[in-house]
Amino acid sequence: MTILEVAEKLKRLHLKEFLVPTLIVLVGIASFCLGRLSVLEMGKPSLSISYPENYERTLPAAAEGLTALGGGAVVASKNGTRYFYPDCSGAKGISESNRVSFPSAQEARKAGYLPAAHCNGLQ
Repeated sequence: MTILEVAEKLKRLHLKEFLVPTLIVLVGIASFCLGRLSVLEMGKPSLSISYPENYERTLPAAAEGLTALGGGAVVASKNGTRYFYPDCSGAKGISESNRVSFPSAQEARKAGYLPAAHCNGLQ
């Protein structure tokens, strides 16, 4: 059987009549499966981390040497509103003339500074 004969046989089968309904059924099955997956995902509880109101962040023992950069546990800029841990890139960008050091994050909070969102002190 030659390629031309096979092509003629396929033309006689009228594949277009079967292709469209088959495609519609496959799309329907895929949509149904995706819908079921989304329902299963909604049933899972979301992850949230909460800390007590008086939570005090401390540096691990391995990071104690990092406090030497700012002379304290956290540093801030005189002109800013955020405090940083000494190993954070934000702390390294504060000029010496504007740098303010605090012995702890709690002391920085008492002075009106807020923690920097991108700085976790363990980078």
